Amino acid sequence: MTIIAVIVTYRRPTTLTQTLAGITSQSRPADRIVVVDNDADDAVRDLLSDRPNVDYIASPSNVGYGAALALGMRHARAVYDPAWYWLLDDDTPPAPDHVQKMLEIAHSSPHAPWVIANRGGRIQRGRIRHGFDNSDAVNLAQFTLVDGTLVSHKAVEAVGLPREDLFMMMEDIEYTTRIAAAGGTLLVQASEVNAMHLGSASSWRAFYQARNHLRIALDRRSAAYFWGWMYRMAALSLTDVRRGRWLSLRFRWWGALHGAMNRMGQDVHPRLLLAESGGQPED
Repeated sequence: MTIIAVIVTYRRPTTLTQTLAGITSQSRPADRIVVVDNDADDAVRDLLSDRPNVDYIASPSNVGYGAALALGMRHARAVYDPAWYWLLDDDTPPAPDHVQKMLEIAHSSPHAPWVIANRGGRIQRGRIRHGFDNSDAVNLAQFTLVDGTLVSHKAVEAVGLPREDLFMMMEDIEYTTRIAAAGGTLLVQASEVNAMHLGSASSWRAFYQARNHLRIALDRRSAAYFWGWMYRMAALSLTDVRRGRWLSLRFRWWGALHGAMNRMGQDVHPRLLLAESGGQPED
Protein backbone atom coordinates (compact mmCIF):
# COMPACT_ATOMS: atom_id res chain seq x y z
CA MET A 1 0.00 0.00 0.00
CA THR A 2 1.88 3.03 -1.29
CA ILE A 3 1.44 6.36 0.48
CA ILE A 4 2.76 9.52 -1.14
CA ALA A 5 2.94 12.71 0.91
CA VAL A 6 2.18 15.86 -1.09
CA ILE A 7 3.19 19.08 0.63
CA VAL A 8 2.76 22.62 -0.69
CA THR A 9 5.17 25.34 0.42
CA TYR A 10 5.64 29.03 -0.29
CA ARG A 11 8.88 30.74 0.76
CA ARG A 12 9.09 29.18 4.25
CA PRO A 13 12.14 26.89 4.27
CA THR A 14 12.52 26.96 8.07
CA THR A 15 8.88 26.04 8.62
CA LEU A 16 9.07 23.41 5.88
CA THR A 17 12.03 21.81 7.69
CA GLN A 18 9.90 21.26 10.81
CA THR A 19 7.07 19.70 8.81
CA LEU A 20 9.43 17.46 6.85
CA ALA A 21 10.85 16.22 10.16
CA GLY A 22 7.34 15.28 11.24
CA ILE A 23 6.70 13.45 7.97
CA THR A 24 9.93 11.45 8.04
CA SER A 25 9.57 10.45 11.71
CA GLN A 26 6.21 8.70 11.22
CA SER A 27 5.67 5.27 12.75
CA ARG A 28 4.34 4.38 9.30
CA PRO A 29 6.36 6.67 7.01
CA ALA A 30 5.27 7.83 3.58
CA ASP A 31 6.88 5.92 0.73
CA ARG A 32 7.77 9.16 -1.02
CA ILE A 33 7.44 12.89 -0.42
CA VAL A 34 6.46 15.32 -3.18
CA VAL A 35 7.13 18.97 -2.37
CA VAL A 36 5.49 21.58 -4.59
CA ASP A 37 7.34 24.89 -4.29
CA ASN A 38 5.02 27.75 -5.20
CA ASP A 39 6.95 30.60 -6.85
CA ALA A 40 10.09 28.47 -6.81
CA ASP A 41 12.51 29.59 -4.12
CA ASP A 42 16.26 28.83 -4.22
CA ALA A 43 16.32 28.42 -0.43
CA VAL A 44 13.69 25.67 -0.63
CA ARG A 45 15.41 23.99 -3.57
CA ASP A 46 18.73 23.98 -1.71
CA LEU A 47 17.06 22.58 1.41
CA LEU A 48 15.70 19.60 -0.54
CA SER A 49 18.69 18.97 -2.80
CA ASP A 50 20.25 16.30 -0.57
CA ARG A 51 17.03 14.49 0.41
CA PRO A 52 16.81 11.32 -1.69
CA ASN A 53 13.21 10.56 -0.68
CA VAL A 54 11.83 13.90 -1.93
CA ASP A 55 10.58 14.80 -5.39
CA TYR A 56 10.92 18.57 -5.85
CA ILE A 57 8.32 20.20 -8.12
CA ALA A 58 8.98 23.86 -8.91
CA SER A 59 6.04 26.07 -9.82
CA PRO A 60 7.37 29.19 -11.57
CA SER A 61 4.66 31.31 -9.93
CA ASN A 62 2.41 31.17 -6.90
CA VAL A 63 -0.57 29.29 -8.34
CA GLY A 64 -2.29 28.91 -4.97
CA TYR A 65 -2.85 25.99 -2.64
CA GLY A 66 -5.41 23.98 -4.61
CA ALA A 67 -3.57 24.24 -7.91
CA ALA A 68 -0.27 23.33 -6.24
CA LEU A 69 -1.88 20.29 -4.60
CA ALA A 70 -3.20 19.27 -8.00
CA LEU A 71 0.28 19.68 -9.48
CA GLY A 72 1.82 17.44 -6.82
CA MET A 73 -0.95 14.85 -6.97
CA ARG A 74 -0.73 14.71 -10.76
CA HIS A 75 2.99 13.98 -10.48
CA ALA A 76 2.43 11.35 -7.77
CA ARG A 77 -0.31 9.70 -9.82
CA ALA A 78 1.79 9.53 -12.98
CA VAL A 79 4.97 8.28 -11.31
CA TYR A 80 3.78 6.19 -8.33
CA ASP A 81 -0.01 5.68 -8.66
CA PRO A 82 -0.36 5.44 -4.85
CA ALA A 83 -3.13 3.88 -2.80
CA TRP A 84 -3.24 7.04 -0.66
CA TYR A 85 -2.28 10.68 -1.17
CA TRP A 86 -1.33 12.35 2.12
CA LEU A 87 -2.02 16.07 1.65
CA LEU A 88 -0.21 18.61 3.84
CA ASP A 89 0.39 22.29 4.43
CA ASP A 90 3.98 23.33 5.06
CA ASP A 91 3.11 24.83 8.47
CA THR A 92 1.48 21.81 10.17
CA PRO A 93 4.10 19.34 11.48
CA PRO A 94 2.25 16.02 11.96
CA ALA A 95 2.36 13.91 15.10
CA PRO A 96 4.57 10.78 14.82
CA ASP A 97 1.58 8.40 14.66
CA HIS A 98 -0.57 10.49 12.32
CA VAL A 99 -0.55 8.15 9.32
CA GLN A 100 -0.76 4.99 11.43
CA LYS A 101 -3.90 6.23 13.18
CA MET A 102 -5.50 7.19 9.87
CA LEU A 103 -4.81 3.74 8.42
CA GLU A 104 -6.23 2.06 11.52
CA ILE A 105 -9.44 4.03 11.01
CA ALA A 106 -9.55 2.92 7.37
CA HIS A 107 -8.98 -0.73 8.21
CA SER A 108 -11.50 -0.86 11.07
CA SER A 109 -14.29 1.01 9.28
CA PRO A 110 -17.07 -0.85 7.45
CA HIS A 111 -17.39 2.05 5.02
CA ALA A 112 -14.23 1.62 2.88
CA PRO A 113 -13.52 5.37 3.15
CA TRP A 114 -12.23 7.48 0.30
CA VAL A 115 -11.08 10.30 2.60
CA ILE A 116 -9.77 10.14 6.18
CA ALA A 117 -9.19 13.42 7.99
CA ASN A 118 -8.86 14.93 11.45
CA ARG A 119 -11.08 17.96 10.79
CA GLY A 120 -14.36 18.30 8.95
CA GLY A 121 -18.09 18.72 9.33
CA ARG A 122 -21.46 18.81 7.63
CA ILE A 123 -23.36 20.96 5.15
CA GLN A 124 -26.77 21.81 6.59
CA ARG A 125 -29.14 23.60 4.21
CA GLY A 126 -26.09 24.89 2.38
CA ARG A 127 -24.44 26.17 5.55
CA ILE A 128 -20.95 24.96 6.46
CA ARG A 129 -20.87 23.45 9.95
CA HIS A 130 -17.44 22.53 11.32
CA GLY A 131 -17.04 19.83 13.95
CA PHE A 132 -19.28 17.14 15.44
CA ASP A 133 -21.24 16.63 18.65
CA ASN A 134 -19.06 13.65 19.57
CA SER A 135 -15.55 14.65 18.59
CA ASP A 136 -14.04 11.55 20.21
CA ALA A 137 -15.79 9.20 17.78
CA VAL A 138 -15.06 8.48 14.13
CA ASN A 139 -17.68 10.58 12.35
CA LEU A 140 -19.13 10.44 8.87
CA ALA A 141 -18.50 13.84 7.32
CA GLN A 142 -19.89 15.75 4.35
CA PHE A 143 -16.68 17.72 3.96
CA THR A 144 -13.19 17.70 5.44
CA LEU A 145 -10.23 20.00 5.51
CA VAL A 146 -7.35 18.63 3.45
CA ASP A 147 -4.36 19.53 5.61
CA GLY A 148 -3.15 16.20 7.01
CA THR A 149 -5.81 14.24 5.13
CA LEU A 150 -5.46 10.89 3.36
CA VAL A 151 -7.23 10.84 -0.01
CA SER A 152 -7.61 7.44 -1.65
CA HIS A 153 -6.78 6.29 -5.15
CA LYS A 154 -10.51 5.65 -5.66
CA ALA A 155 -11.38 9.26 -4.91
CA VAL A 156 -8.84 10.59 -7.39
CA GLU A 157 -9.98 8.17 -10.07
CA ALA A 158 -13.61 9.13 -9.49
CA VAL A 159 -13.45 12.93 -9.35
CA GLY A 160 -9.92 13.94 -10.32
CA LEU A 161 -7.89 16.58 -8.53
CA PRO A 162 -8.58 19.72 -6.48
CA ARG A 163 -10.02 22.63 -8.42
CA GLU A 164 -7.17 24.77 -9.71
CA ASP A 165 -8.81 28.17 -10.30
CA LEU A 166 -9.71 29.06 -6.70
CA PHE A 167 -6.16 30.23 -5.81
CA MET A 168 -6.83 29.87 -2.07
CA MET A 169 -9.72 29.41 0.37
CA MET A 170 -12.57 26.89 0.00
CA GLU A 171 -10.48 24.46 -2.09
CA ASP A 172 -10.72 21.72 0.54
CA ILE A 173 -14.48 22.02 0.99
CA GLU A 174 -15.02 22.12 -2.78
CA TYR A 175 -12.86 19.03 -3.34
CA THR A 176 -14.16 16.85 -0.55
CA THR A 177 -17.84 17.66 -1.14
CA ARG A 178 -17.24 16.68 -4.76
CA ILE A 179 -15.81 13.36 -3.55
CA ALA A 180 -18.82 12.84 -1.27
CA ALA A 181 -21.21 13.63 -4.14
CA ALA A 182 -19.51 10.90 -6.20
CA GLY A 183 -20.40 8.34 -3.51
CA GLY A 184 -17.21 8.42 -1.48
CA THR A 185 -17.25 8.09 2.30
CA LEU A 186 -15.47 10.78 4.32
CA LEU A 187 -14.37 9.91 7.86
CA VAL A 188 -13.13 12.31 10.53
CA GLN A 189 -11.41 11.39 13.78
CA ALA A 190 -10.71 14.62 15.62
CA SER A 191 -7.19 14.92 16.99
CA GLU A 192 -4.83 17.62 18.15
CA VAL A 193 -3.23 19.40 15.23
CA ASN A 194 -0.08 21.49 15.52
CA ALA A 195 -1.23 24.00 12.91
CA MET A 196 0.72 27.26 12.90
CA HIS A 197 -1.81 29.03 10.63
CA LEU A 198 0.89 31.34 9.29
CA GLY A 199 -0.65 34.23 7.37
CA SER A 200 -4.21 33.03 8.03
CA ALA A 201 -5.25 36.32 9.66
CA SER A 202 -4.51 38.44 6.58
CA SER A 203 -7.49 40.64 5.73
CA TRP A 204 -7.27 40.01 1.98
CA ARG A 205 -8.22 36.35 2.47
CA ALA A 206 -11.82 37.55 2.80
CA PHE A 207 -11.70 38.40 -0.91
CA TYR A 208 -10.99 34.81 -1.96
CA GLN A 209 -13.27 33.20 0.62
CA ALA A 210 -16.28 35.22 -0.55
CA ARG A 211 -15.46 34.92 -4.25
CA ASN A 212 -14.81 31.18 -4.21
CA HIS A 213 -17.80 30.25 -2.06
CA LEU A 214 -20.12 32.16 -4.39
CA ARG A 215 -18.51 30.70 -7.51
CA ILE A 216 -18.88 27.13 -6.22
CA ALA A 217 -22.58 27.75 -5.52
CA LEU A 218 -23.15 29.23 -8.98
CA ASP A 219 -21.18 26.56 -10.84
CA ARG A 220 -23.10 23.81 -9.06
CA ARG A 221 -26.39 25.61 -9.67
CA SER A 222 -27.22 24.90 -6.05
CA ALA A 223 -29.86 26.99 -4.31
CA ALA A 224 -28.79 25.49 -0.97
CA TYR A 225 -25.13 26.45 -1.47
CA PHE A 226 -26.18 29.94 -2.60
CA TRP A 227 -28.29 30.33 0.54
CA GLY A 228 -25.32 29.15 2.59
CA TRP A 229 -23.13 31.76 0.89
CA MET A 230 -25.64 34.55 1.58
CA TYR A 231 -25.98 33.55 5.24
CA ARG A 232 -22.21 33.39 5.69
CA MET A 233 -21.66 36.72 3.91
CA ALA A 234 -24.25 38.42 6.11
CA ALA A 235 -22.84 36.93 9.32
CA LEU A 236 -19.20 37.71 8.50
CA SER A 237 -20.01 41.20 7.21
CA LEU A 238 -21.90 41.97 10.42
CA THR A 239 -18.90 40.73 12.44
CA ASP A 240 -16.59 42.95 10.34
CA VAL A 241 -18.77 45.98 11.11
CA ARG A 242 -18.99 45.21 14.83
CA ARG A 243 -15.24 44.80 15.11
CA GLY A 244 -14.36 47.69 12.82
CA ARG A 245 -12.66 45.43 10.27
CA TRP A 246 -13.37 47.73 7.35
CA LEU A 247 -10.57 46.34 5.21
CA SER A 248 -11.93 42.78 5.49
CA LEU A 249 -15.43 44.05 4.74
CA ARG A 250 -14.26 45.78 1.58
CA PHE A 251 -12.32 42.73 0.41
CA ARG A 252 -15.30 40.47 1.14
CA TRP A 253 -17.71 42.34 -1.11
CA TRP A 254 -15.07 43.00 -3.75
CA GLY A 255 -14.54 39.24 -3.89
CA ALA A 256 -18.29 38.65 -4.19
CA LEU A 257 -18.37 40.93 -7.22
CA HIS A 258 -15.51 39.04 -8.86
CA GLY A 259 -17.20 35.73 -8.09
CA ALA A 260 -20.39 36.87 -9.80
CA MET A 261 -18.28 37.96 -12.80
CA ASN A 262 -16.45 34.58 -12.84
CA ARG A 263 -13.06 36.23 -12.45
CA MET A 264 -11.03 33.37 -11.02
CA GLY A 265 -7.42 32.31 -10.39
CA GLN A 266 -5.05 34.75 -8.70
CA ASP A 267 -7.50 37.42 -9.68
CA VAL A 268 -5.82 40.22 -7.76
CA HIS A 269 -2.43 39.81 -6.13
CA PRO A 270 -2.59 40.14 -2.32
CA ARG A 271 -0.08 42.98 -2.34
CA LEU A 272 -2.20 44.91 -4.85
CA LEU A 273 -5.33 44.23 -2.80
CA LEU A 274 -3.68 45.80 0.22
CA ALA A 275 -2.06 48.65 -1.67
CA GLU A 276 -5.32 49.69 -3.35
CA SER A 277 -7.08 49.73 0.01
CA GLY A 278 -4.38 51.67 1.83
CA GLY A 279 -3.07 48.66 3.74
CA GLN A 280 0.46 47.43 4.18
CA PRO A 281 1.77 44.48 2.11
CA GLU A 282 1.68 41.15 3.93
CA ASP A 283 3.28 37.80 3.06
